[in-house]
Amino acid sequence: MSAGTLAHINGESLAVPGLAFRGRMVNGKIAIVCSDSRGAAELWHFAPDPKIDAILGGRLLGGVEKHSPVQVHDFMPDPIECDILGGPCWADGTSLGFDETFAPLIAGGNSQAVLRELANWHASWFGGDA
Repeated sequence: MSAGTLAHINGESLAVPGLAFRGRMVNGKIAIVCSDSRGAAELWHFAPDPKIDAILGGRLLGGVEKHSPVQVHDFMPDPIECDILGGPCWADGTSLGFDETFAPLIAGGNSQAVLRELANWHASWFGGDA
């Protein structure tokens, strides 16, 4: 994989009390999950692919998703089965947050900056300190 992807972010480079960071690859996506008992924040992007990279000009295509064990929005009445939470999950996310906030941090390759920002998103969604 090329440099400047989540595959190169060290999930052990930042310790935040009460939070766990773990990397994963599923369905062609590279991801880092920041979680605790209240829920998870998942940062992901599609794995690099030369054909897609040529179309996107090397830009990563990804998102930031909230995984909550309790209902988040009235317009999402039914939970999905979630492998991150290991059960029912109400999920919501943003690709704009990925583009504006995380893509530049990932490109810079600073593991601590990426994880700190993901912890901040988790705190903003679930409360607590990051």
